[in-house]
Amino acid sequence: VLISLKFGYLLHLIYEAEEELVDADISLKNDSLNYMISPTILKIMDYVNTNYKKNFTLDDIAKEFNFSKTWICKCFFQSNQMTVSQYKLSLQLNEAKRLLVDTKYSIEKISSIVGFSSANYFCKSFRKNVGVSPLQYRHQYEPKS
Repeated sequence: VLISLKFGYLLHLIYEAEEELVDADISLKNDSLNYMISPTILKIMDYVNTNYKKNFTLDDIAKEFNFSKTWICKCFFQSNQMTVSQYKLSLQLNEAKRLLVDTKYSIEKISSIVGFSSANYFCKSFRKNVGVSPLQYRHQYEPKS
Protein backbone atom coordinates (compact mmCIF):
# COMPACT_ATOMS: atom_id res chain seq x y z
CA VAL A 1 0.00 0.00 0.00
CA LEU A 2 2.80 2.40 0.86
CA ILE A 3 4.56 1.71 -2.44
CA SER A 4 1.27 2.24 -4.25
CA LEU A 5 0.74 5.58 -2.47
CA LYS A 6 4.27 6.74 -3.24
CA PHE A 7 3.95 5.68 -6.87
CA GLY A 8 0.61 7.52 -7.19
CA TYR A 9 2.13 10.59 -5.60
CA LEU A 10 5.11 10.41 -7.96
CA LEU A 11 2.80 10.22 -10.97
CA HIS A 12 0.88 13.20 -9.61
CA LEU A 13 4.11 15.21 -9.23
CA ILE A 14 5.09 14.36 -12.79
CA TYR A 15 1.68 15.52 -14.01
CA GLU A 16 1.90 18.75 -12.01
CA ALA A 17 5.45 19.39 -13.20
CA GLU A 18 4.40 18.91 -16.83
CA GLU A 19 1.48 21.26 -16.30
CA GLU A 20 3.73 23.66 -14.33
CA LEU A 21 1.29 23.54 -11.43
CA VAL A 22 3.82 22.94 -8.69
CA ASP A 23 6.91 24.74 -7.48
CA ALA A 24 9.53 22.25 -6.31
CA ASP A 25 10.53 24.53 -3.44
CA ILE A 26 7.21 24.49 -1.55
CA SER A 27 7.77 21.25 0.35
CA LEU A 28 7.95 21.79 4.08
CA LYS A 29 10.40 19.91 6.25
CA ASN A 30 8.81 18.34 9.31
CA ASP A 31 11.82 18.35 11.66
CA SER A 32 10.16 16.32 14.39
CA LEU A 33 9.52 13.44 11.97
CA ASN A 34 12.47 14.12 9.65
CA TYR A 35 10.75 14.07 6.25
CA MET A 36 9.18 16.41 3.73
CA ILE A 37 5.47 17.18 3.56
CA SER A 38 4.25 16.95 0.00
CA PRO A 39 3.08 20.09 -1.80
CA THR A 40 -0.38 18.55 -2.21
CA ILE A 41 -0.74 17.95 1.52
CA LEU A 42 0.39 21.54 2.11
CA LYS A 43 -2.35 22.71 -0.26
CA ILE A 44 -4.90 20.57 1.58
CA MET A 45 -3.72 22.03 4.90
CA ASP A 46 -4.10 25.51 3.43
CA TYR A 47 -7.61 24.62 2.26
CA VAL A 48 -8.55 23.45 5.78
CA ASN A 49 -6.90 26.54 7.34
CA THR A 50 -8.96 28.78 5.06
CA ASN A 51 -12.25 26.89 5.38
CA TYR A 52 -12.29 25.39 8.88
CA LYS A 53 -15.21 27.59 9.92
CA LYS A 54 -17.32 26.15 7.09
CA ASN A 55 -19.06 22.82 6.87
CA PHE A 56 -17.07 20.68 4.42
CA THR A 57 -16.43 16.98 4.09
CA LEU A 58 -13.58 14.77 3.00
CA ASP A 59 -15.56 14.28 -0.23
CA ASP A 60 -15.35 18.03 -0.83
CA ILE A 61 -11.57 17.97 -0.36
CA ALA A 62 -11.22 14.92 -2.63
CA LYS A 63 -13.19 16.71 -5.37
CA GLU A 64 -11.26 19.95 -4.90
CA PHE A 65 -7.86 18.25 -5.24
CA ASN A 66 -8.85 15.35 -7.50
CA PHE A 67 -7.52 12.64 -5.19
CA SER A 68 -9.22 9.70 -3.52
CA LYS A 69 -10.37 10.09 0.05
CA THR A 70 -8.18 7.12 0.97
CA TRP A 71 -5.05 8.74 -0.46
CA ILE A 72 -5.79 12.03 1.28
CA CYS A 73 -6.44 10.34 4.63
CA LYS A 74 -3.30 8.23 4.54
CA CYS A 75 -0.96 10.93 3.31
CA PHE A 76 -2.40 13.61 5.56
CA PHE A 77 -2.03 11.36 8.59
CA GLN A 78 1.53 10.41 7.63
CA SER A 79 2.43 14.09 7.33
CA ASN A 80 0.66 15.44 10.41
CA GLN A 81 0.08 12.49 12.75
CA MET A 82 -3.61 13.45 12.83
CA THR A 83 -6.60 13.09 10.56
CA VAL A 84 -8.05 15.92 8.50
CA SER A 85 -11.01 16.15 10.89
CA GLN A 86 -8.70 16.26 13.94
CA TYR A 87 -6.70 19.01 12.23
CA LYS A 88 -9.88 20.98 11.49
CA LEU A 89 -11.08 20.51 15.08
CA SER A 90 -7.76 21.75 16.46
CA LEU A 91 -8.07 24.92 14.35
CA GLN A 92 -11.66 25.43 15.53
CA LEU A 93 -10.75 24.95 19.18
CA ASN A 94 -7.71 27.24 18.97
CA GLU A 95 -9.86 29.99 17.47
CA ALA A 96 -12.53 29.36 20.11
CA LYS A 97 -9.91 29.71 22.88
CA ARG A 98 -8.81 33.02 21.40
CA LEU A 99 -12.39 34.28 21.20
CA LEU A 100 -13.14 33.14 24.76
CA VAL A 101 -10.21 35.16 26.08
CA ASP A 102 -10.34 38.19 23.77
CA THR A 103 -14.09 38.78 23.43
CA LYS A 104 -17.27 38.84 25.46
CA TYR A 105 -19.17 36.79 22.87
CA SER A 106 -21.56 34.18 24.19
CA ILE A 107 -20.65 30.50 23.97
CA GLU A 108 -23.39 30.06 21.37
CA LYS A 109 -21.99 32.88 19.23
CA ILE A 110 -18.44 31.51 19.48
CA SER A 111 -19.58 28.02 18.55
CA SER A 112 -21.28 29.46 15.48
CA ILE A 113 -18.29 31.62 14.50
CA VAL A 114 -15.87 28.67 14.58
CA GLY A 115 -18.21 26.44 12.61
CA PHE A 116 -19.90 24.09 15.06
CA SER A 117 -23.41 22.94 14.27
CA SER A 118 -24.61 23.56 17.84
CA ALA A 119 -23.39 25.11 21.07
CA ASN A 120 -23.99 21.80 22.86
CA TYR A 121 -21.70 19.91 20.47
CA PHE A 122 -19.13 22.68 20.78
CA CYS A 123 -19.15 22.48 24.59
CA LYS A 124 -18.78 18.68 24.55
CA SER A 125 -15.92 18.83 22.04
CA PHE A 126 -14.22 21.64 23.91
CA ARG A 127 -14.39 19.84 27.26
CA LYS A 128 -13.22 16.54 25.74
CA ASN A 129 -10.20 18.11 24.02
CA VAL A 130 -9.24 20.98 26.33
CA GLY A 131 -10.19 19.39 29.67
CA VAL A 132 -12.46 22.18 30.91
CA SER A 133 -15.70 23.74 29.72
CA PRO A 134 -15.57 26.89 27.59
CA LEU A 135 -16.82 28.98 30.54
CA GLN A 136 -14.19 27.52 32.87
CA TYR A 137 -11.56 28.26 30.23
CA ARG A 138 -12.78 31.86 29.96
CA HIS A 139 -12.73 32.31 33.74
CA GLN A 140 -9.13 31.03 33.91
CA TYR A 141 -8.04 33.95 31.76
CA GLU A 142 -10.20 36.74 33.19
CA PRO A 143 -8.16 39.65 34.51
CA LYS A 144 -7.91 39.59 38.30
CA SER A 145 -9.29 42.74 39.87
